[in-house]
Amino acid sequence: MSRPKFIVKRQEKVSKHLFCAICDEIFWKPKVITCGHVFCKHCIEQWSKIEKTCPVCRRRFDLKAANNHLLAAHMAGEVKVLCNFEGCSWSGQMDDLTRHLQICLYKPEKLSALCSGQETLTPMSLFTKLKEKCVQIVKSIYEPIQEQDLECSPS
Repeated sequence: MSRPKFIVKRQEKVSKHLFCAICDEIFWKPKVITCGHVFCKHCIEQWSKIEKTCPVCRRRFDLKAANNHLLAAHMAGEVKVLCNFEGCSWSGQMDDLTRHLQICLYKPEKLSALCSGQETLTPMSLFTKLKEKCVQIVKSIYEPIQEQDLECSPS
């Protein structure tokens, strides 16, 4: 799974040692390379396609020798984060974020039944579209009734 989008709650309280030197984000699936430096799994994999030296100390490393860094993973997993989807007020530990994102009601979805052109709707844009549709329906019902009332009223 790729890194989910999130906002770090109170970033100034998070140790600088939990940030990847490549992406400058909190570690996601941290890997330690032979020199001892730690990076996000995806970051060091991409880096190693171009460079064979550590981004921090420039020592040579072999990606095959990189290991998961459990302490960094556990510490990063305890960082308080916020859901990044517009309108969602969820907050919790980074370890719980993946589970939340699977059920988040504010996750943008492709709602082809309601849109032409396969546009991506957020909950707010969906609400706006539904509200407009409801107004049209109410007007289509109310206006004929209003016209009937005008015809029936004594002059």
